[in-house]
Amino acid sequence: MKTAFNFFNPQKCQKRWVCYFDILGFKERLKCHGIVETVHWYFQCREIVADQIRKQPRLLLQCFSDTFLIYSSDDNTASFFQIEQAARWIVNLNLAKRIPLRGAIACGEVYIAEEDDIYIGSPLNEAFGHGENLNWIGLRSSASPL
Repeated sequence: MKTAFNFFNPQKCQKRWVCYFDILGFKERLKCHGIVETVHWYFQCREIVADQIRKQPRLLLQCFSDTFLIYSSDDNTASFFQIEQAARWIVNLNLAKRIPLRGAIACGEVYIAEEDDIYIGSPLNEAFGHGENLNWIGLRSSASPL
């Protein structure tokens, strides 16, 4: 166990833009095509996501199975434009590879302790909820910086 585990650092609470993505049909693909083909397919998607995040200096990425969490360093307008632009490219480039995604963008205060893999906050829940409620491929933004 890490020495700082379960140590609350209030400086890690910050307003940020967050974007949640989920690969559609992941469970079914795993069932029909097996682990090897599904992991190869997943790596194609993850490389697209990671490549877009590398192009945006204000953005960070965390991956959980077939879910991608993208978040900004702050909640300013420049960060919104970077996360929104990256999200559009991620959807379009994955669709070109026949990998369907759905997701949402939200903004608000979150607690992020990357070293302990802790991500807590209402914008995470909001983006996840919006993404899960979509009945179509694409992206929904629940907030705007303007």
